[in-house]
Amino acid sequence: MVAQSAGSLSTTPDCVIVGAGPAGMVLGLLLARRGVRVRLLELHGDFERDFRGDTIHPSTMEMLHRIGLAEDLHRLRHGKLRVMRFVTPSARGISCSSVA
Repeated sequence: MVAQSAGSLSTTPDCVIVGAGPAGMVLGLLLARRGVRVRLLELHGDFERDFRGDTIHPSTMEMLHRIGLAEDLHRLRHGKLRVMRFVTPSARGISCSSVA
């Protein structure tokens, strides 16, 4: 999948990014904001596969805030993890509560 319309493919990009994962997408955004003509290539046409980025850590939110995306992300429907419970092999439970 190419993240441009078919009509714009005749424009020669300054940079080609292979992979539209989190790093590729953010790099493409930052370069495009600086006027770099970016072509982003992704093998998959959708996200209907095992996605591993199912949590957003505080350091990631700080980075998204710095590049102006955090507020938009907060507007999306999401859940918050308040308590996490781990069970050890001896069946002893360990709970961690959120401090937020």
